[in-house]
Amino acid sequence: MTGILGPGPNQIPMGAMLAQQTAAGPIKTTTITSGSGTFPLAVLGGLCRVTMVAPGGGGGRPTTGTQGGGGGGAGAMLDFWVNFDANPSYTVGAAGVGATTTNTAGTAGGVLRLGMWVVPGGLGGGTTPGGLAPTVGPGWVAGGKGGNGSNGSGAGEAGSSPGGVTTLTGTAAGGTTSTAGGGGGGGDGTHGSGGAGGNGTTTTGSNGADATGYGAGGGGGGGGNATTGDGGDGAPGFMIIREYGNV
Repeated sequence: MTGILGPGPNQIPMGAMLAQQTAAGPIKTTTITSGSGTFPLAVLGGLCRVTMVAPGGGGGRPTTGTQGGGGGGAGAMLDFWVNFDANPSYTVGAAGVGATTTNTAGTAGGVLRLGMWVVPGGLGGGTTPGGLAPTVGPGWVAGGKGGNGSNGSGAGEAGSSPGGVTTLTGTAAGGTTSTAGGGGGGGDGTHGSGGAGGNGTTTTGSNGADATGYGAGGGGGGGGNATTGDGGDGAPGFMIIREYGNV
């Protein structure tokens, strides 16, 4: 692998790279949303721009009682330029699944891999705490954290926006509270919105909503004194490979 622009070794100036692009744009654009294998490049050693968005985590389902479940965290995003000197292997991990068993956390979003490049998925929401978005270095964009479930004294927390901004700034609201606490909202990704937290009730909590788009976290299940709500599913990930050839 040579001529990398972005996080990692062998960086070269962006201006020098972009100046080589053809006015006609990429000669081939491929979007991959699942599976694994070896990616067949149109031109070995040609210039590629890659965008990778990892899947979000699923929301948690709380224990029976007053507590709401945590929302799932969103996956990270990475956009970079690279020249691959051989056809790279790839993997697109699955989206996190919301918990359907009482007192269980949602599962984490899977990992995206292209060659040596790896982008982590969001963590699943817990039975109370929201799922974390993976900590990433310069060049990566972190997804939003999932909101915490309420303990019955108020609504569940909203999810957070991507990019490491202040918590509770996302689009996914926490669930409302009625004796039992509402679930936390899922974290937003760069390409998707977290699922809303389920509402808490005195009897049966409602389910957290599934995330929409790509990379976002599912909502946490609402609390219930008899039955709690399921966590919502995280949104899937994707990678886009734009090939410019020998420019």
